[in-house]
Amino acid sequence: MQVDVVRSLSALHELQADWTRVYAADPEGQFFLSWPWMSKRLERRPGWIVLVARPTADAAPVAFFPIRPRPRTDRHGHTHTELMMAGRGAADYTGFICEPGHDERAGHAFAAYLLGLDWQVLSLECLRASAQRMRGLLSVFAARRFGIAREPMVMSSGVDNAICPYADLPDSWDGYLAQLSANTRQRLRRLMRTLDGTTLRITHADASTLKRDIEILLGMWRERWASRKGDRLEVILSSSREELADALANDTLFLPILWRGDTPIGGAACMMDREKREMMFQLGARDPAAEDASPGMLLHAHSIRAAIELGFVRYDFLRGNEPYKYSFANAERRIESLVVRRASAFQELPKPRRAPDVVPHAAARAADTRPMPATCSAGACESYDLFRGPALGRVSSHSGTLTECESATNEGHPAKPGAGPGMPAARATITCSDVLKAV
Repeated sequence: MQVDVVRSLSALHELQADWTRVYAADPEGQFFLSWPWMSKRLERRPGWIVLVARPTADAAPVAFFPIRPRPRTDRHGHTHTELMMAGRGAADYTGFICEPGHDERAGHAFAAYLLGLDWQVLSLECLRASAQRMRGLLSVFAARRFGIAREPMVMSSGVDNAICPYADLPDSWDGYLAQLSANTRQRLRRLMRTLDGTTLRITHADASTLKRDIEILLGMWRERWASRKGDRLEVILSSSREELADALANDTLFLPILWRGDTPIGGAACMMDREKREMMFQLGARDPAAEDASPGMLLHAHSIRAAIELGFVRYDFLRGNEPYKYSFANAERRIESLVVRRASAFQELPKPRRAPDVVPHAAARAADTRPMPATCSAGACESYDLFRGPALGRVSSHSGTLTECESATNEGHPAKPGAGPGMPAARATITCSDVLKAV
């Protein structure tokens, strides 16, 4: 698999047809990697690179991976380069697009190329990818003593941003309502009847009303969230204005505004993926003085019905498992955020506490073929040898905490004798708990 690098907009636009073809064929393709969204994101945020994978030098591209290098300074004052996903900060989902049948090879080729670049940290934030795609991408790093750790995605409010609820849509509004609980179904029907055009009405943003409607939506959003966003508020608002305007220009924006008479009382910005036939709820706000009209619930119901009428098959609430989403959602997916770090020594690796998190680190050590030193501290020699036996396999097959893993896999295997005078007498067994503790 050959990997080429695109660094300019002109070169990128020459690949638009290939990108669109690959995206259409990719069963894992999602809106934030579509050409309309990503091309505009790269245009507005320079300093990116796009990796392009081909089976051979003269073959058509089969995969695209947009990333962005940026300088960072750690807490010790050391400057290094971080590679991050090109959609970071705006995309609820990230990853790469790929034609079916090339997932693992393309991921492996991308990672192998990244190994040759000068960086210390690779941030894979909000990654939405299959196990096969992840395996191709991460196995290269795990085999070369890189640290790989999961980043927490639970907010201070308790909302878990790794959980993403969505609703699979039937071909009719009545069919969708039939999937809901009796109470929710009756409530939605009652709310929808209030849209009679006299007391409550809904308008939709177009070129003539876009600026007004964006300011209505963001104005209500500001009132709700300004105190929590602090210094980031204006950056968020500016970025949202750009993204909503770009979406209208690309025919991917669905922005209903709910009115009571001449007063706006709610708005919901959704993105439309016409290729994948999905609608994504991205940003909503309402007037707290109008709670009697249930503006949030009414706007979601209106948007879902519109999505069904457009022939869409999914309404995606994106990141976060807020309870209100489950009034409408009938399924959920999980995403994750990973950080890959170069490690110059074993002790520099992170120390995750769950078995799934430790496996890449343990695998990295197991792949190190250097002999144990003639003399070393007891802890170092013992730790070095732990990753050469069956315990690693038992860790790999368990998904629990260290304690749960130890309880479920308490069988050991004979330990090898020490390699030097610093090595203590060999213990009878080495368990998966030993592996976890040593990482």
